[in-house]
Amino acid sequence: MKHKTALIIIAGLILCMAAVQASAQRPPMPTPEERTKQLTDSLSLNKDQQAKVLKIYQEADQKRQEIFNSEEDREAMRSAMRDVMEKADKSIEALLTETQKPKYEEMKAQRMQRWQNRQQPPPPPPKD
Repeated sequence: MKHKTALIIIAGLILCMAAVQASAQRPPMPTPEERTKQLTDSLSLNKDQQAKVLKIYQEADQKRQEIFNSEEDREAMRSAMRDVMEKADKSIEALLTETQKPKYEEMKAQRMQRWQNRQQPPPPPPKD
């Protein structure tokens, strides 16, 4: 009986550690409000732009959630998510002034670089 209890406790601890590690690897996606604030701070969006960007982000999040909840295979989901992101980017770009657009393009390039870095396998551990 003691061995079963110990095994259950150990299994529970392992599962908890795995859940903590998984959540530590990928931070939660910022909310539409947080992303709008970040864009406002970076690009000095006016109130009208802020309201429109917030709506774009909210609609994109809703579409992403619908895709995530769908029964599609992983590759179809990835493609649909990419389409949602590209549409949101184009909608945001249409709202920007000519002085804001280059900075937004730079931000998108940095986002893409972070995504590509995350997709690469981690480097091998150093050898002693």
